Amino acid sequence: MKHAKTVGLLLIIPIGLYAQIPEDINSGDYLLTCWKSVEKIEGGVTLSAKESLQVGYFWGHVLGVSDTLFDEDLVYYPEGATHHQIILVVGKYLDDHPELLHERASRLIRRALIKTFPKRKQ
Repeated sequence: MKHAKTVGLLLIIPIGLYAQIPEDINSGDYLLTCWKSVEKIEGGVTLSAKESLQVGYFWGHVLGVSDTLFDEDLVYYPEGATHHQIILVVGKYLDDHPELLHERASRLIRRALIKTFPKRKQ
């Protein structure tokens, strides 16, 4: 019986966290919200469960788009470039371009990375 209660609780927690996610998680607006959670953790602030999900979403979305751009030879990352640096570049782009937050998150990530890390000229 104890195990059934534990399993039931484990099933309820993700559902409750999922319910906190807004409808349009693909918007630039939501990406900015997630970036603010990343900034909090960078500053050493303890995050809520919702903010922790936002950090994971931000990292996953940014690095997924980054890998695609790299695989398609649309960006060039200099030797020593890190995932953390890529995350910071996208966050700064969001902060610097609030007028674009109505656009899709993946489009904003793409713009930030292509602008900052243009592909090498052959």
